[in-house]
Amino acid sequence: MSDLPVMIRIRTSLLLLMASASSLCFNLDTDQPTIFLMDSAGFGHSVVQYGNTW
Repeated sequence: MSDLPVMIRIRTSLLLLMASASSLCFNLDTDQPTIFLMDSAGFGHSVVQYGNTW
């Protein structure tokens, strides 16, 4: 008996698990973004938010 169908099923399950985990763990709030203000020069990066791109 071949182990190929079992290996394909395991690989497919792992890929689906990885895809769902990456989509569930990434959260970007576009409705109420948090803005961090610092007076220190050179802190972080400048980010510009454009209008609604949908």
